[in-house]
Amino acid sequence: MIGYVLFGTNDLEKSLAFYDQLLEPIDFKRGPHTDRVQLYTDGNGSMFGICTPADGGVATNGNGTMIAINVSSSDKVDFMKNHAKKINASYVSDINQEASAGFYGVYVRDLDNNKICFYKMDM
Repeated sequence: MIGYVLFGTNDLEKSLAFYDQLLEPIDFKRGPHTDRVQLYTDGNGSMFGICTPADGGVATNGNGTMIAINVSSSDKVDFMKNHAKKINASYVSDINQEASAGFYGVYVRDLDNNKICFYKMDM
């Protein structure tokens, strides 16, 4: 089981403001933190966080790296798509629906170009 996932950022304060807004509708709140790391949690297990790099270098996003958050309904996916646009996410995709896999999701990029997917999966 994954405990937490981190994205690097070059501006922690701007990223905190972005993620506070982005994650509020799905009840992810600020949780454990240090001077350079802030984790978000809904209190149900795995956490997501942002951090400045431990080595003091520049944070870069990984090509093909992404975090996916299950929001449990297509209505919530639609809401997160519109919400991300409202708070000026750097990119918001069209809805991706893979009927054969039961997948319904939207992809968003944060201020540092990290990719997040909000999805629901019918199994």
